[in-house]
Amino acid sequence: MKKITKYMLLCLIVFAFGACYEDKGHYDHIYSNIEKLNYYSKQNVSTVTLGDTVKIFPTITWVNPEVDTLAYDYFYVFSGDTICRERNLIIVPDEVGSFTGYLIAQERATKLMTMVSVSYTVNSRFKTGWLILSEKEGRTALSMLIQTRNYYNLDEGDEGYVDYEDGDITESGEVYGGGYLCSWEDGIDLYQELHPDSPLGSKPVSVDMGWVGYSNNYAEIVVIQENGDNWVLNANDFSKYYAFNEDFGSGVARAFEPVQFIDALTSHYMVGKDGSIYWRKINASTMDSRQCRWENLLYFGNNGKITKIFDTWIYKLGAMLVYDETNKAIIPVTTVAQTSESAAARLLDITYGETIPDGFVLLGNTGEYTPVYVASIGSSSDYNSSTLFMLLKKGDKLYSQQCYAYVDYYSGVFKISKMQAPVEFPADGKVNENSIYMKCKYDSDYMFVAEGSRLYFYEMSIPERGLRLFKDFGSRITSVTENPASWMIGVALENGEFHLLGTYDRFFTGEGLGEQATYHVTKGLGKITDVVWKPSSYVGWAFGYIY
Repeated sequence: MKKITKYMLLCLIVFAFGACYEDKGHYDHIYSNIEKLNYYSKQNVSTVTLGDTVKIFPTITWVNPEVDTLAYDYFYVFSGDTICRERNLIIVPDEVGSFTGYLIAQERATKLMTMVSVSYTVNSRFKTGWLILSEKEGRTALSMLIQTRNYYNLDEGDEGYVDYEDGDITESGEVYGGGYLCSWEDGIDLYQELHPDSPLGSKPVSVDMGWVGYSNNYAEIVVIQENGDNWVLNANDFSKYYAFNEDFGSGVARAFEPVQFIDALTSHYMVGKDGSIYWRKINASTMDSRQCRWENLLYFGNNGKITKIFDTWIYKLGAMLVYDETNKAIIPVTTVAQTSESAAARLLDITYGETIPDGFVLLGNTGEYTPVYVASIGSSSDYNSSTLFMLLKKGDKLYSQQCYAYVDYYSGVFKISKMQAPVEFPADGKVNENSIYMKCKYDSDYMFVAEGSRLYFYEMSIPERGLRLFKDFGSRITSVTENPASWMIGVALENGEFHLLGTYDRFFTGEGLGEQATYHVTKGLGKITDVVWKPSSYVGWAFGYIY
């Protein structure tokens, strides 16, 4: 009934609008005194964080400014509701999202109306940053290192202007990058603070982001725990959306034990403890992830046993890479689902577009080599293609090799070219196959390797330099991750600390490399089990933006 009332109100406005112009002969002046109505002005604050004030100060160009310009009524109409009857819109919104409505200026004497579209955006306070899952006091804790990013609005010649370089740390502790200043706020045990009466559970395993329907308004946080209390949370306010187990309630899926969620934008994947992988297609119109059931189980055949999911930039490569231990094969699975149901979750045939160099380790048959780590490296021009970096073990030595991969999902082919034969990786007794590896994926030459409390870096273009120490943290490193733009990494420690470090080129020269690159340190997080970057939008996630 409420919706019908709103539609009737809109119809009445439209009819009244038309009627006013048909009744021109009844008044001394037949045209509106407004020549132009524009909702934009320099005073406007139309993009805010939830809890802050939206301010819209429209500008009006008058036909005859000497006529009483105050003889107007104003209506701001959103979704059929009039939310303000003043000329200036000043409100504190109570929900996150992008909102579009109309400003109507009605002249009292003639009832003539002038209308202009108005919009504003309300972002979550928790829009961007790092999600940190940990075990604290015997329970699951979800924290967030909240990133704030503001435009550096001083120009050369302005008082206080500083000619910053990317990566510079200001006197106030902010970090300059790309014309913006970034800072971070510790949201330790944030979920508990926001929802103290609705605990997550215990024995945390992993956390990840999920995007639904190509919309920033429907982002989700997926929390997986050993005890089966797996939750999908609203990414804007961390409230519980639904219990993830509801999606696995019948048949073979009843015994499914998830350990990792993977988002590929147009399709989602859930990896089980036994290596099984379920998937679902996500349509552009989807606004509730429960509309898309986990009904499909990937079948690898020939007694395949998946033991590793590799660290690829899925959107750029257009596929995820998994390792079949039984058949000693790296298997590409297309993640593209825009064209048809059959395009997603398809095991691709590997082909080689040129002469295979002697010694090159085939993806479909790694033979006496065991893959330790595989990463994809993307650039702004890559789409369904990337450079692959592979770290392999043979005997007691590590080897690295590279190639270029292109996904042709129409024909179901994973094309390999630009192959380089494996070369010995300079472990130098510092690292081994059990160390933590993280290759920066966005137009970056650096790879980080953690062993114990030490973080090393390796420049792929200058392999003769070997592994060099970046920083010794004094506590065992448990994970290393990055933001999509590869200009910052996050290092989690066994002592419950999380460190942010810059990866600009100048941080890799001189003395005290890791010290000069340290942006922020968060303490008191508990036993950290997983860390993931939370971008502001699926566009930032997909294309590697810093926000």
